[in-house]
Amino acid sequence: MVLHVAASLVGFGAIALSGVYASTARHIERPGAMEESIRYFQARSMGEWALLAVPVLGVAAVATDPAGGGLGQAWIAIALTLWAVAVGVAAGMARPARSALRVALRSGAPRAAEPQAAGASATPTSEPGPALDVPALQAAATRLAIAAAVCDAAFVLAAIDMVLKPWGR
Repeated sequence: MVLHVAASLVGFGAIALSGVYASTARHIERPGAMEESIRYFQARSMGEWALLAVPVLGVAAVATDPAGGGLGQAWIAIALTLWAVAVGVAAGMARPARSALRVALRSGAPRAAEPQAAGASATPTSEPGPALDVPALQAAATRLAIAAAVCDAAFVLAAIDMVLKPWGR
């Protein structure tokens, strides 16, 4: 049971953290947001792979529980359904959005203003390379934030289901 809970926390925690950083990337114009987003999204997320162990460890915990009611209980089917929804959203929406966000962050850099003499207006620098595609970045960040919220909701509902065990013992 401890391994099941730990795998859930690591997997869903990684997705939740991606959602938090996606919210930062959605507001890339804020001071420090670009650097923070690049730092987080340049690394590949490995924690979400722990989600694959969650049902295996959960079924093993129920199957080996001497006081358990067996695998045929409705709350187990509900928990597995919620897990499947979360994994489907993580694989079909969160991972592609995270990849698109990573690509958008690599595609260019925001342009800073050149320091000017007093009284002169600031003009953008002529840095080499393309400018950051802010709309693409924000769209990917929004998709990732939504996917993370859906996964978080599934996690919370599954946790409630497993604690309360409706239609079970």
